[in-house]
Amino acid sequence: MVKRILIVDDNAVNRKYAKGLLRASDVEIVEVEDGMEALEVFASEHFDLVLMDIQLPGMDGFECLKRIRENYPEKYCPILAVTAFSNDREREEFTEAGFQSLIPKPIRPSDLKAEVKAWFSKIKSPENRPPLAAATGNGLIDMEFYEGLKKHVRSDTLIDIYEEFERETKGFIEQLNFLVPAKNYPEILSILHTIKGNAGSLGIFNMADHTRQMEGALREDSYTNLDHDFDLLKSQYSNFVDNYRRLLI
Repeated sequence: MVKRILIVDDNAVNRKYAKGLLRASDVEIVEVEDGMEALEVFASEHFDLVLMDIQLPGMDGFECLKRIRENYPEKYCPILAVTAFSNDREREEFTEAGFQSLIPKPIRPSDLKAEVKAWFSKIKSPENRPPLAAATGNGLIDMEFYEGLKKHVRSDTLIDIYEEFERETKGFIEQLNFLVPAKNYPEILSILHTIKGNAGSLGIFNMADHTRQMEGALREDSYTNLDHDFDLLKSQYSNFVDNYRRLLI
């Protein structure tokens, strides 16, 4: 029997990443970019599982979950939050909001596949997962991490995902070229958060670490090094663009 998964995420890299990991002959995946689209597709289709990003445009994941439960009580299915939470207190907030489980970013392939398999088997995955490995790789891409991805995702799909990361991050850099001088910190934070998650999910740990540090500094109202840090981010991105394809051959 074919099982249907709805992926709700405004980020194309995240959608392709999850779809690549979960691709199987007995799985059908539907993708939408925001909460309103999720509500619309829920009105006419049935799903066995929903993977819900939290930071969505217009309507966040919490509100989308609430509306799905209110509007379609007869179409109940597990809805899992996919987000970069930071502590046990936040995990409790997701549970209290009604999410059946939480998949932390950066997403580890084994975690995502095990969680989905557990829900399809109607068996809850253990609450206590091992902590995420520290992102300490010094190379452009952590090749051990990449080799792990290749066990779960076809090579051509992986290359497509990295190329999507290149294109999307280019757009983010272009936006930051205007946002940083304008000191539009809320928009800068939003972009850094997305780059951090995408880079971490693909084993680009230097960029993930750097954007995490930038995000942390801005959240603490520390703006002194923003220009310098942004220059370093652009340098990291240029280095990635110039070299990543040869690593993926």
